Amino acid sequence: MNTPNNYLNAVRQILQHLEQTQLPAIDRAADLVIDALAHKGSIYCGEIGHGIQGDFVNRAGGLAATKALKDSSALKPHDVLVIGSVSGRNVAPIDIALAARQRGAKVIGLTSLAYTAKVSSLHPSGKKLSDVADVVIDSGAPYGDAAVDIPGFEHKLLPVSGVACAVIGHLLWGRVMEKMAAADNPPTVFQSINREGGQDFYKKALAQFEQRGY
Repeated sequence: MNTPNNYLNAVRQILQHLEQTQLPAIDRAADLVIDALAHKGSIYCGEIGHGIQGDFVNRAGGLAATKALKDSSALKPHDVLVIGSVSGRNVAPIDIALAARQRGAKVIGLTSLAYTAKVSSLHPSGKKLSDVADVVIDSGAPYGDAAVDIPGFEHKLLPVSGVACAVIGHLLWGRVMEKMAAADNPPTVFQSINREGGQDFYKKALAQFEQRGY
């Protein structure tokens, strides 16, 4: 057994799943984001699991428009919320997604359909995240999330949902950038502040975003 190779193989299977089955959903999600930006809406990243959403906010090469969700009461019509739950069953993300939709915002849900099919909801409504999102993107993580057999352990180990959700997010933002640029209306993006001239670029980009709203 070779644990590094086995984990890399598990990640390759996730990437293959995303490439072969989830690009249409990512495209639909990109359209929600583009429509929100066209209407001066905000793009919020809620909890996606173990801090993964932090890789989408204020990032080099990322959209200036993405921001962390600190209070669901801030959501309004024309906003978009990206939120995740690998099992899809937990109360908090479902509550936040329902609150977002009640406030007129759109919800992009990141979950594992294989996992959520095998568990019952913990939410009083009986709904899962896949039931309350406008667009569902399936991470492809297996039931239980862990994906690798290691001798000496009874259960599979090493989760793959974090890798999957990080890739999904950047595929989504990249598609938004691509479609808006093709329409001659590229969104504001950031570069690394550690590049030569990076601080100046960041300040100019931030000023552009604050002026345009996207």
